[in-house]
Amino acid sequence: MRIALLSSPTAVNSNYRAYQPMMALSRRGHEVKFNRLDEPIPLRTLLQMDVVHIHRIAEPEMRQVASDLHDAGVGVVWDNDDDVTAVPKTNPLYKRYGGPKSREMLAGVKHMVRSADVVTTPSTVLAEQYRELGA
Repeated sequence: MRIALLSSPTAVNSNYRAYQPMMALSRRGHEVKFNRLDEPIPLRTLLQMDVVHIHRIAEPEMRQVASDLHDAGVGVVWDNDDDVTAVPKTNPLYKRYGGPKSREMLAGVKHMVRSADVVTTPSTVLAEQYRELGA
């Protein structure tokens, strides 16, 4: 199977939520393409994959990619293990993701769960939220 991974290499949880599982699939004989910070995977390459695994990313550019993949019949898996819409004020990332930004984050999550063929999360609470959003 041809699989592409789109994840932020700098996010700590991308190691165990995305990169390690994809390396395991690669060792089992699957063709896996990994994105890099300095070398994104072009859309034309993604469209040749059987499935694209997207870890957490839900910014507008990724929403468009997910829609394009879905429309082209490429399987889309979206994985997220954190409620990015509920960043507490004490979190250093609050200015970037919390408060008024949480509405934008929610719109991104909603789009991704509806564009994906499969949504994964280790949390039953998040799974229920994603179902309510249309997963």
